[in-house]
Amino acid sequence: MFTKNPQLVMQSKIKKVYVGDLNGTLATAVILVDIRLQTPQGVNDGSNALLRLSLAKDKDGWRITQQAASGQGDDAASQLPTLPNASATQATPPRPSPRSRAARPAPQPSSTGSFKTPSANQDPPARRCLDGYMTTRQQAPRVVSASREIEAGSERIFELIADPAQQPRWDGNDNLAVAPAGQRVRRAGDVFTMTLTRGRIRENHVVEFEEGRRLAWTPAEAGKRPPGHLWRWELEPLGSSRTRVTHTYDWTRLTDKKRLPRAQATTTVNLRASLDRLAALAEEP
Repeated sequence: MFTKNPQLVMQSKIKKVYVGDLNGTLATAVILVDIRLQTPQGVNDGSNALLRLSLAKDKDGWRITQQAASGQGDDAASQLPTLPNASATQATPPRPSPRSRAARPAPQPSSTGSFKTPSANQDPPARRCLDGYMTTRQQAPRVVSASREIEAGSERIFELIADPAQQPRWDGNDNLAVAPAGQRVRRAGDVFTMTLTRGRIRENHVVEFEEGRRLAWTPAEAGKRPPGHLWRWELEPLGSSRTRVTHTYDWTRLTDKKRLPRAQATTTVNLRASLDRLAALAEEP
């Protein structure tokens, strides 16, 4: 954002990150950051600045494609620290045109009826940004589901789910490596093992089972009790060769704090990826 100038020193500290998902390849984020700018004329502090990012995912991971000031309303350039004679050193943050402002959905008011720039002890309000309402990690829903219709009979689809050896083929998280053959789930109380892509072994305890309709299990480290999160599959036949499939991740009872970041990062995007891969397998001729 600045031209090279050894007399300028900028320090920043990211305090919070707010993420909103659009789909598997596009997302937006807003970061809450403190910025300190040191110049020959003195120090200029900018606290609780909001920066809006647009991101795209490619084979190498997520990359920032666009960034702009955010904050109260649509114009938050005033929240960023300014430079003396800034026109020579600082690029002007992009400002939305009147047309783009009119096209953007209006932000939803808080319980007090208006948005306010957050104080140091407050979370900024959720905002509408391209793809939906953003929430903090602490506000992430603890039950996440995705559904789609698959052009295949429920028996064929259920077999791909109930046979652990088939699960790595449709795993949208790319977390499952291999499972021994002969572990086909038949009832609640069954336990099947799975080797993860990082080489760890998981014992999956089946807690719900209805042949051709429902299957749910709670993963656990080998020899240990499940920490409380659950994966569920539900099938609703819509005919002899069409089925609505719902995939759910439920971590309402998760007690292992080390697993919370991974649980919070699991969204409908991950679940939809598994559904789409499952559909591709089930619909093969």
